[in-house]
This record gives sequence, structure tokens and C-alpha cells, in this order.
Amino acid sequence: MQGIGNYAVTRAIVALIFIAATIVIAVAYYSVKHGLRETVKRTLLAILLLVVATIVINYSLEARTRARIVTAKCAKSVSPTSRYVARTCYSGGRVVLRVLTADESSLLAERTFWSYGDDPARLYWEDGRLKYGDGDENGVHFSSITLPPNLKDRLLAHLP
Repeated sequence: MQGIGNYAVTRAIVALIFIAATIVIAVAYYSVKHGLRETVKRTLLAILLLVVATIVINYSLEARTRARIVTAKCAKSVSPTSRYVARTCYSGGRVVLRVLTADESSLLAERTFWSYGDDPARLYWEDGRLKYGDGDENGVHFSSITLPPNLKDRLLAHLP
């Protein structure tokens, strides 16, 4: 993952590492009588469950943000080739970026990220990609979507 929307992800990763370390210590402490192999198994299972739970919670919170967006209040940007349309929608400090076909009948990709400051999110159409974010024009704080969007983007765009 890359770009502006990583603040929440970074926070989640730090929390995940802290919780995972706590689980490792707790499982190691309480599983001494079961041996090293059993301790490692229990620890890995606990960490796996924690990672899955974190992913599910993060995804459900992002889905709630995307569901609350009113498309009538979105800014529209058309690609230079007129093959794609980008809609930038705002919900508090969150920005939902949707890339659609030119006739706006099909959603091709979707991103959710933070917009810091009073400036709206910026979009730059470049050869083969759409750069988006809240950074400067040198692309320092920008992420991008390849055009046409890859299979992963197209599949994720159709999930709630």
C-alpha cells in the first residue's frame, strides 16, 4: 500500500504489532508446561486470528465510509483520452475516489484515503495512470491507479 491513506493503516499495524507481542509473551508464559512446539503453534494461531480480525474490521470501516458517500456531491474529472471519469467524493476528512468508464456505467476502481488540510484532493492524469492525493505537484505524497485498472482493482471495486 502507498500514499496518503496510509496513516490509518500505519496505526493499525503498530497496534497489531503491540497486540501480537503481548499475545506471544502471554502464550509463552502460560504454555511453558506444553512445550515449545505447542507454544509456537498457539502463538502463530493467535497472531493469524488477530491479523484476520484487523483486516475484517478495517475493511468494514472503509465500507461504511464508502456507503455513506452521496454521489451528487462529488467532483468529476475526465481523463485526457476521455476513456475514464474520476469522481472525488468527500466525507469529513476522508476522500473516496472512484474511477468509472466514460459513460459512467461501470465502476473500475475505488480508493479511500485521507485529505489533510483545507485543499481538496488533487488528481493528475498521466500516461497510463491516475495520480491522486493531497501532496505537492512533484508527486511526493501521491498514489496512483493504473489505467486500465488491474484485475485486483476491478474485483475490489465491486465489493461492498
